[in-house]
Amino acid sequence: MLSICIPIYNYDCTDLIKDLAHQIKQMPEAVELLLADDGSEQSYREKLQPLSEFCKLTLLKENIGRARIRNLLSEMASYDHLLFIDGDSSIIHDHYLKNYIKLIAQEDHADVICGGSKYPEKAPSQEHLLRWRYSKSREEKGRSYIKNKPYKSFTTNNFIIKTEVFHQIRFDERIRNYGHEDTLLGYELSKANRSIEYCSNPVMNGDLDNNVHFLEKTSLGLVNLLRIESFLEQSKDFRNLVPILALYHKLQQLKIDRLFQLFFRPFKGFVKQRLLHGKGPLVLFDFYRLNILFEEKSKIKSTGS
Repeated sequence: MLSICIPIYNYDCTDLIKDLAHQIKQMPEAVELLLADDGSEQSYREKLQPLSEFCKLTLLKENIGRARIRNLLSEMASYDHLLFIDGDSSIIHDHYLKNYIKLIAQEDHADVICGGSKYPEKAPSQEHLLRWRYSKSREEKGRSYIKNKPYKSFTTNNFIIKTEVFHQIRFDERIRNYGHEDTLLGYELSKANRSIEYCSNPVMNGDLDNNVHFLEKTSLGLVNLLRIESFLEQSKDFRNLVPILALYHKLQQLKIDRLFQLFFRPFKGFVKQRLLHGKGPLVLFDFYRLNILFEEKSKIKSTGS
């Protein structure tokens, strides 16, 4: 009935696996638990070995990337539905799996069911504040927003997809680095006219990047975003799924992109310092990301790649 697919990289997912295994034991339905480690450091791999008691464990010698490892997990799956959960998630509710089982038991359920993510209510220390503020403001979206814009809201943590549908689409393995593989999968689902249903069955994402790491990952994700756009030959439908990319192109169309860069340049250092301290309105973060897109695009033009 359900194959739970969990990719892991440099994280101790012991509690997650044990919580899922406990819920599986309470259920009569056929559920399997698949865990694949994507070339983690040895200290983390040692923590994974005891988990083979609860799941089918695969240890990869080398890192093969966020897209490929998820595809690999799908190839190992035995059942007709796949549940993808990120390895740094935590289970919130005792009936988490039962809630999903009830939904996929319905004949008319959607091709994709998303349960969502939550973040701690209490603000973390200042060094982790930027990621928390962004996630609470931008990622914990209201139900009405999600219902009206299902593909724009799609994320790849905590979602179920019919196995046959996933094998038709899959993650694009040209994406090896961090960022926007979920955006691309949402785009492919929209192109294939596959239905998405959102429900309230979240996991907790409590492993917050510190401000420095979050800005580094943001930059990597934006580089990936431009690469994906090149794969898709500058698809307007794709860019409309990503607000920051749509704004980037809008400034270009209005021919004010250079004006923006000239305006932002004197404040770049100040804005970055504010973000590194987790302070300032999130619009500063948007300006910071826009500037990265323009800088990266200039690099691509100068190298001709």
